[in-house]
Amino acid sequence: MKASVGLNKAKLVDIDTMKVTISKPENLSRAQEIADAAVTLVRDNHQVLPLQAKSVGTTGPHPTYQKSEDVRGKQLAILMTDDSRSESGRFFEQQIRRRSPEMQTIWIDDRNAAAMSAQVLQAVQQAEKVVVAIYAIPSAGRVKVENGQFKASSDMSDAPAALVKNVLQQAGARTIVVAMGNPYLAQDFPEVQNYMCTFSNAQVSEESAVKALFGDIAIHGHLPVTIPGIAPRNTGMEAPAH
Repeated sequence: MKASVGLNKAKLVDIDTMKVTISKPENLSRAQEIADAAVTLVRDNHQVLPLQAKSVGTTGPHPTYQKSEDVRGKQLAILMTDDSRSESGRFFEQQIRRRSPEMQTIWIDDRNAAAMSAQVLQAVQQAEKVVVAIYAIPSAGRVKVENGQFKASSDMSDAPAALVKNVLQQAGARTIVVAMGNPYLAQDFPEVQNYMCTFSNAQVSEESAVKALFGDIAIHGHLPVTIPGIAPRNTGMEAPAH
C-alpha cells in the first residue's frame, strides 16, 4: 500500500503544500460523508430521537450555566471533556445552537464533576430530553492515575463516570449517551438505553453526531468492534432522517 502511493521513494512530506493537498473542498466533503456513514446507534428505546429543532426569535449569546428552573420543558446537553476550558466540544455545541438556540448546555470535566453534580441532576430532572456527549479519546502514551492506579487514557475518571451513572439512573429513558471517540465507554454504563457512537472527535464527526441527533441524516452505521456486555460486532440500529 505504501508503494502504491510512492512512499517507498518519497518518505518526507512537503509541509508547504499540505494546505493545498489536504484541504480541498472535495476532500472535506468526502470526510463528512464518511463521518455521516460511521454514526452508529447501538441502543435506542425510541423515546429520545430525534431531538426537536426549535425556532427562537433571538440569536443572542446563551450562558453556559443556567438556573434549574430555566431548563424546564427543554432539551439539555451535558458535554463531558478532559478540560471544559479547552476547544473540545465547542463545535458540537455550536452545531446544536444552530438547530436549537435555546438548548441548555452544561460543561463537565474532572475538576467540577463532583461540585456540579447536584445542579446537573436538578437540570436533568426538569429537562424533556438529555444528551450526554462524552469526549474520551484513546491517546498513545497517555495514562491517568487514580487512587494510586494507572488507568488507560480512554477511561473516564471516577467523578464524571459517577455523574453519568446518576443521570442514567434518574432519567435513563430520556437520555442519550454519545461516545465521541471511544465506543467502549458503554461498558461502564450497562443500563444505558440510548447509545450512539461516532468513533472520532473530529469536527466532521461532531457535525455528524448533531445531524443524527436532530434527524437531519439517517443512521445506518454498524459497530466494527464488539463492546463486551453491550453489543456484538456489526450491531447497528436504523433510524430514518426526519
